[in-house]
Amino acid sequence: MWQNNDATCTATGFLIQFSWSGMLYYNMLSFYFLFKSRYGMSNTFIGKRIEPFMHIVSVGYPLLTGIVGAVWGMYSETSASFGCWVNEYPRGCTDEYKSVIIGWIFYGIPFGISSLSLAFNNIAIFIFVRNQTKSRRTSLHSGTTTRTTDNIGNDGEEKLDDLVDNLPSQALRVAVDNSVAENPSQKPDDRVPLAIAANNDT
Repeated sequence: MWQNNDATCTATGFLIQFSWSGMLYYNMLSFYFLFKSRYGMSNTFIGKRIEPFMHIVSVGYPLLTGIVGAVWGMYSETSASFGCWVNEYPRGCTDEYKSVIIGWIFYGIPFGISSLSLAFNNIAIFIFVRNQTKSRRTSLHSGTTTRTTDNIGNDGEEKLDDLVDNLPSQALRVAVDNSVAENPSQKPDDRVPLAIAANNDT
């Protein structure tokens, strides 16, 4: 299909090669999230020190290799897929040795590095977030236990002041009535419900 139109085949090969920039940008995003979450880098630092390098790698490499392939006539119709890419270089050469090497340089090696680093970055982010979540749950549980222990006296009885803050007024009235009915001879100062009722009235 492309044999009678080398310019179209070259343009297609260049666009295919340049399209790998999307894959590299996905990889750079994984580095960005790793730097932000795991290492706590600020957007200002990343924007000034790291982001330019990310753009150079993501856009520069596919653009440079795409231009080299177009200028040196490396793109030909491929048998594996519909379109043109590195194939039969030099033109008319049936030995695919050089084409395979160029293909690895143009796509194979960058794809392998990107896949490994993408997996490593995502695993590192996952482990870091999991550890942070466990640490926060432990801190919350420890804080709840401390507050609960503070509410218990030396002899294991709960403090009346905390109960007063948490019980509704109706429950306090019922507790006072029951205490009076069951312990009519007990001194008022010794009645726990009366102490709660007095605190509630204030």
